[in-house]
Amino acid sequence: MRVLPTWVSRTNTYAAFAECLIDELHTDTSSRRLSLYFYAITRNGWDRIRPALGAWRNRQARQAVRVYCGTDHCATEPSALEAILREPGTRGFLVRPGRSTFHPKAVVLEGSAGAVCYVGSNNLTGAGLDSNYELAARVTLSPQDYRLPGGLRAWQEAVADQSIAATQALIRVYQDEYKAARRLPQDRRAASPRRASLRGPAATAFPRPASAVLEVMPRETGTRGTQLQVPLEVARLFFGLRAGGRVPVSLLDEATGQHTALTLTDYGNSTRRLSISQLADARPAVVWFSRTNGEYRLHVVGQRTDPDEYARLLSLCVYRRSPHSKRWVMLEDAQP
Repeated sequence: MRVLPTWVSRTNTYAAFAECLIDELHTDTSSRRLSLYFYAITRNGWDRIRPALGAWRNRQARQAVRVYCGTDHCATEPSALEAILREPGTRGFLVRPGRSTFHPKAVVLEGSAGAVCYVGSNNLTGAGLDSNYELAARVTLSPQDYRLPGGLRAWQEAVADQSIAATQALIRVYQDEYKAARRLPQDRRAASPRRASLRGPAATAFPRPASAVLEVMPRETGTRGTQLQVPLEVARLFFGLRAGGRVPVSLLDEATGQHTALTLTDYGNSTRRLSISQLADARPAVVWFSRTNGEYRLHVVGQRTDPDEYARLLSLCVYRRSPHSKRWVMLEDAQP
């Protein structure tokens, strides 16, 4: 077994998983079948290894490369699926959503001598291959170990049974789901919290931010963990709450279509809270609000249910009042 770490230091970039895999694909002469299994695939991740996949396939008469793509939580980019579909000698498969999440990060080369398996935390994304802190391993399996009951070969067959061949029609359907799940604006300009303290003409020089993203910490105020503490700047600038006042908030839950009428109040102790029932079982989580025609749209992303999207949204939250307080951000644009 060989351990393959990925990380970036102050002076160097270490991408052992990608480099070892690419080198093996260029030199391997014994395997006859190549399968890739990834929870998330992006176009730049696919482009990073695509030449090596082509070199492996073209070197000898071999079976088509098989790529099993996860679609859970819309972590895979539609453009990556389209690129896979266009690649000669490559077959793409979408793993049908079920009760369990398709979450592997693995590459398997099979031959008469058994199998070589690359398995770890790296997704097939640019960051997963080259810049995240990741850890993987290269493992060799004898023919007997490879075909053990309940082993790797049985797992591959289970994945194949749960998959469907990718087509342009299926990708178009998935693309609609992907766009709906990525409603945050592409132009992610943060609205400075200093704007919340502006008065008079200065206050009207900027439009109100169109979206707000807030961290929901594991322990926060409220019975059963349903209450969300709203930072002062977000309450003032995004929700339009004045000091000591209250403002009605009509919430549309994007996941369920449910409407909820709430009131955001600035209490005497300067706390501002919203009671959101969806938070009871979601913590830790991130919530983001967008505003359309006076109605606020709500999307809750829990760390347990969608770890990649949770991490992506949390990375946008660049403001906090102290090292131990919640993180948040307001954004200039949002298209629900």
